[in-house]
Amino acid sequence: MKKIFQIVTIICLTLSFLSCKNSEKSDTNLKDEVANPTEKKDLKEEVPQPDPATAKSIAAGESVYTQNCAVCHQKNGGGVPNLNPPLKGADYALGDKKPLINLLLKGSSEVPIKVNGQTYSNVMPSFSSLDDAQIANVLTYIRNSFSNNASAVEVSTVKEIRSTSD
Repeated sequence: MKKIFQIVTIICLTLSFLSCKNSEKSDTNLKDEVANPTEKKDLKEEVPQPDPATAKSIAAGESVYTQNCAVCHQKNGGGVPNLNPPLKGADYALGDKKPLINLLLKGSSEVPIKVNGQTYSNVMPSFSSLDDAQIANVLTYIRNSFSNNASAVEVSTVKEIRSTSD
């Protein structure tokens, strides 16, 4: 019995020693990853930075969003369940710009609506009081925030759609 106890003790100590060695090796690998992050192939790719004009539009759009949109769509773009749809990952926010611009200019009383398989029942007011630059900026912000990545909305596009809308 004493012999079995000694063998078990030796096995446990050996496993413990090996575990410590693997832990040290893991710590070394972690230090290397932190020190040299670009050398690792499996790290998440960096999102390309927008051109300066788009970056300026995004920054201006954030202010418009905070003042006019965040109360319904939330600061994080997640919306309010059953009331206001999310902007994060929503096809209507990332797709064709014309319907999106029209939505801001005219609003929508079409309820209920389905977005990403969920039903929402709140109306969307018109924001036609915003000027063309504000609408372009806020839509560019929405299309490039909340993990969204879509092209910028140009002021000229908003101006053209506003002039042809009823």
